[in-house]
Amino acid sequence: MTLFDNGNTRISPPPKGLGSNCGPADCNSRGMVLDVNEVNMEATPLLSADLGVYCVALGSAQLLSDGNYFFAPGQYISHGGPYSFAIEILPTPGTIVGTQVLNLQGTKRYRAWQMLSMYAPPAT
Repeated sequence: MTLFDNGNTRISPPPKGLGSNCGPADCNSRGMVLDVNEVNMEATPLLSADLGVYCVALGSAQLLSDGNYFFAPGQYISHGGPYSFAIEILPTPGTIVGTQVLNLQGTKRYRAWQMLSMYAPPAT
């Protein structure tokens, strides 16, 4: 299961979240991949990549045909207005962190998908 975790629970006031006690990277949004075993009711994290920003809303996650992952934090509030990012993560063997191979900033967006061509739908 590939998902975008914006981090709203982590910034919630205690006891649910860390509230104002968030460290520099504690409350950033994450790109996550989980292996879900429905029979045993277990979820094992395969990737939990810190995306470098806290995204207050919007976002998407996608498995790419080459095995990389594409995450789009959709609404990051900063000086000068809301921004979004298009981030591609290479899963790094032996770690759940991954390696960032693409990071593009743009205007606020609801969702984003990486496509091979403007004339063909995404492969995955």
